[in-house]
Amino acid sequence: MVFVNSDGAPPFERDIRAYPLNPENPQRLFININILSPNLDPMAYPILFPYGEPGWVKANNLNFIRTHQQQLRTEFYQGLTNHLENVAQNAVVKAGIPVILPSAFEGSSRNMRERCVDAMSIFGKYGAPDLFIMFTANPKWPEITENLRPSEHTTDRPDLLVRVFNLKLKSLMDDLTVHGVLGKSIAHVYTIEFQKRGLPHAHILIVLRADDKFSTSEHIDKFVCAEIPSSIENPRLHEIVTKCLMHGPCGIENPEAPCM
Repeated sequence: MVFVNSDGAPPFERDIRAYPLNPENPQRLFININILSPNLDPMAYPILFPYGEPGWVKANNLNFIRTHQQQLRTEFYQGLTNHLENVAQNAVVKAGIPVILPSAFEGSSRNMRERCVDAMSIFGKYGAPDLFIMFTANPKWPEITENLRPSEHTTDRPDLLVRVFNLKLKSLMDDLTVHGVLGKSIAHVYTIEFQKRGLPHAHILIVLRADDKFSTSEHIDKFVCAEIPSSIENPRLHEIVTKCLMHGPCGIENPEAPCM
């Protein structure tokens, strides 16, 4: 059973009850923590907040947007409100109170469109990207496997997986944009997504300066290769490619393959 407000959302007045092991006041065996309190996250997720620093509560932003709709000028969306009410009435359901998320709220449709326009404006100024790079987390990274507890799997530690991925992504971006291992970068954009299996991966677009652009097929072949390295001349690279960059048998032969 879920209790909701008139707008169909769970009430913000609910609390989390904690029972201290050694209460200061024996007459008070528990304490109530509001879900909007910055102390809730470090108490509930000590692994993510090992130093007990105040957490960031996304519900605070949502609550502000919900209670400041007029200041955000959402009263101009009356046409959208009427449309939603008509759809709800035809479906014989309650529409609730519509809440418009502004572009300042990260992850909203307006925010995503604004970011897309910003990214396109970069390429409008510096030209089309020269490099499209995908970087995917590997659950077999030693930084992950060596820090798992007994009987734990990588799917049990998304916090560890994301931390290691973020550090390696930062190192990769430094190599690409600061050290220029593939050429001098004059502009770049990247986004991070999560696959269906929970692995984060990044899509990276990079614009190179004119002197470093790939102008010939010979130049491209120096950086891009679609063959299996020799196990005799370069055994380490051969092991990496065959282990991480090749799909095993799939389809009818192996319907349980990860790519299916």
